[in-house]
Amino acid sequence: MQMELNSYPHAHIGIHFRAGDVYHTDILAGGGGGGAKRDQRVTDLESGLHKMLQCSRRLAKKLYPNESEESIKYYLATDNQQVKDMVNGNHKFVVTGIIPQSFIGGDGGDHDAMLEMYLLARSKGLVVNVNRNLKNADRISWFFQTAKMLGFVPHENIIECDLET
Repeated sequence: MQMELNSYPHAHIGIHFRAGDVYHTDILAGGGGGGAKRDQRVTDLESGLHKMLQCSRRLAKKLYPNESEESIKYYLATDNQQVKDMVNGNHKFVVTGIIPQSFIGGDGGDHDAMLEMYLLARSKGLVVNVNRNLKNADRISWFFQTAKMLGFVPHENIIECDLET
């Protein structure tokens, strides 16, 4: 892990994809969550990840106008292992080997969460998905809010990515 931190690329965008919001939206729209098929949720995750990458590329062009798209890396922090698996092997993404469920109890969960938050905070620009079905502060994760404050990331370097448009 130390080597990864030392080689963290100069041109990078932090992405916090709160996949639980995709599920929450499914539950609100489709009735109880039990009716949605697993295959549909995976499709929704893939679609959500694709939209997050579109938002990230837009921010990267703004923050790094002189960099080639190939030189920009995307650090992905997520609460869903399936999302991490979707980018596995894609050289544009940097992910930790942390299993997201370790945040909920378990040994080292707090340390894992803090590492992911620190890596987001080191980013010049941040992208987060919003849940417009929730009110006020809950529409953006507190995990993201904390990373943003730790990194002193200015508002103009943040994109709130709406996955439903």
